[in-house]
Order: sequence, then C-alpha cells, then structure tokens
Amino acid sequence: MKETGALYLHCDPTASHYLKILLDAIFGPKSFRNEIIWKRNTSHNSGHRFGRIHDTIFYYTKSSAKWTWNWTFGGFSPEQLGRYEEDEEGRLYKGENLTAERKTSSSGKFNWRGTIPGPTRGWAHEEEQLEKWWAEGRILTKKDGTPRLRPQDVPRPA
Repeated sequence: MKETGALYLHCDPTASHYLKILLDAIFGPKSFRNEIIWKRNTSHNSGHRFGRIHDTIFYYTKSSAKWTWNWTFGGFSPEQLGRYEEDEEGRLYKGENLTAERKTSSSGKFNWRGTIPGPTRGWAHEEEQLEKWWAEGRILTKKDGTPRLRPQDVPRPA
C-alpha cells in the first residue's frame, strides 16, 4: 500500500473484534482512523437474542501523517430514491417493517387487515397496537398492500 493509502474493511459483528486485532498488528494502532457502523435496512430480530442490525467498517491509513480525506458526494439512483416518500417539508423517509422473525413460534401469526406475515415472520406488535397506529394514520401501505409504520416525527399528509 502507498504511504498515502487507506483501507476500508467491511465485516459483520461476529468477526469484527478479531479483525480489529489483526489490522492493529499489521498497520499499528496509530493507523486506525475510525470504526464505521453500517446500520442495516431491516434488523434480523429473533425472540431468542438481540437483533443483528449492523455491520462494521474499519478505516485504516498506511501513514499516520500522510493521508488524504476525500469527501464523497454523489447522487442517489432512482431505484434508491424510490424506496422513500417525501413529507411536506421535503424530508425523505420510509416506512418500517412491522414484522419480526418467528422461525419456531406461532406468535404474531394472525391476519391483520388482509395481511398475514410470511412463513418465517410474524407481526412484531399486538393487534391492539397495530390498530392504534392505523387510527393515528401511521400505517402506510406498499404497492402490494403490505403495511409499514410511518416514523413518528413525519407529519401525516393533510
């Protein structure tokens, strides 16, 4: 690697602690610049453990004095922007998944307003809570009718 070079290593939390030690041994702890947490779109929740909701990116430079930070600016593709809605103030948001992983349990397996979660999923909330959000106008529906939760700080359309 050039003296002005940088390395970004993307890994999941099951190996990040081992890889951090390895990178420190190769580049030296003073070459560590940052640990970047990459939050996933949807968490992989389970009733038996905490959800796996992020990956880790380690950022190292070859030299502690001769590295360049290049700001990255770029537009988003129409496919990326298509995942979001725009509120009245022009802010982008997307609805959150209302289901959770249910591989071994039948909890959350009920028909709510014509929708039943897939075979390995169940509703992450009780029907009473879903109905409350529905009455508040916080439930969005995708083109296929799948319900999603509107973030609380996003105002409802008039």
